[in-house]
Amino acid sequence: MAMSHEKLVHKVSLDGFYIDIREVTNSQFTAFVNTTNYVTLAERPIVWEEMQIQLPPGTPKPVDSILQSAALTFKAAPTKLPNLFDFSQWWGWTIGPDWRHPQGPSSTIDGKEDYPVVQLAFEDALAYCDWAERSLSTEAQWEFAARGGQETIYTWGEDLELLSLQANSRESSFPDTNLGTDEFIGIAPTASL
Repeated sequence: MAMSHEKLVHKVSLDGFYIDIREVTNSQFTAFVNTTNYVTLAERPIVWEEMQIQLPPGTPKPVDSILQSAALTFKAAPTKLPNLFDFSQWWGWTIGPDWRHPQGPSSTIDGKEDYPVVQLAFEDALAYCDWAERSLSTEAQWEFAARGGQETIYTWGEDLELLSLQANSRESSFPDTNLGTDEFIGIAPTASL
């Protein structure tokens, strides 16, 4: 369900801003870590006493085997998906991923220096931005940049009827391939905005 400020198109005023044309890469984040000795949130041990403050009173401490940094990671799905509502067919709960090991402890970013850095927390992104003398773009800044500076209602222009053609949707077998066949799985033009 969309939040109220996401439902209606509205005008916003922006001051001038700069935005990088590419995501922060693994090599850029490596330079930051090597210079500052920064340790990301996913790489830090979980301190139960700090976490407990954010939970309802009386919440019992989880066992150590699950009180660890973890994330959903993408995995190859079977060729035939019997149930598209069962996302566990292509997402798996993985203990221990971090920016150096994006798919879990046995993965690596070797050979992926120019790939976008992943598995960062918001505070990690802010720390990088502070070091790089940058800031995270706001939603309005990002949308303005995505429009190429054009003042249109939607990123593709003015026509809401084109929504289904502009959606980031897959064609063909989901989620393992996107062959561009006539089979179409997407968002209908009547989707809630």
